[in-house]
Amino acid sequence: MPTVDPTTPDPKPRTRRWRPIVATCIAVTLMAGLCVKLWLDHRVPPPNADATRLSRYMATPRFAALPDAQKAPYYEAFQRAIDRGELTPEQQRAVITPHTGTNPLQQYFSLPRNDREEFLDDVIDRVLKSEKESKRPPPPDNAGPKPIRFDGGRLADSIPPEDRARMSQFLQDLHNRRLARGLPDDGKFLFNRNPGA
Repeated sequence: MPTVDPTTPDPKPRTRRWRPIVATCIAVTLMAGLCVKLWLDHRVPPPNADATRLSRYMATPRFAALPDAQKAPYYEAFQRAIDRGELTPEQQRAVITPHTGTNPLQQYFSLPRNDREEFLDDVIDRVLKSEKESKRPPPPDNAGPKPIRFDGGRLADSIPPEDRARMSQFLQDLHNRRLARGLPDDGKFLFNRNPGA
């Protein structure tokens, strides 16, 4: 049987004292790393950031709240990313469609038929109001932002056929409502559905 010298200190109490300190240091390090990652993720990316990060930022309400002058370099970088084929159709759609929280097509088709007319009137009134508020002189020939070109074919291919049919029906209803109200359908709603009308 081994004899224990009562004057030698027991090594177990020393280890027990260090365990909480080491655990606390590890927890603090992990929390600091998590905070740094969150801070880096929420910084505003520059326009020359990678396409995925750029499209993720452009789909946020923070980007939508920026003035047009600050949005221009992002739109140009977004267009270059589309031209290079770096963005999926889903990423393009997230930037192109406004961040509203609800799908307007689902909202429109969930309404009873007699309430859809009010919805269309609201859409028409909002567009007319925004036109009046944003009346600007045309830019000079060589100045002004370049129009954004979207690959409509690739984007349309990513949309399920039933959604395309619903969008077509919505645009036709919108066109018919504008004509019923005596407003010319001059292309403000994507395109004139009946050129002979």
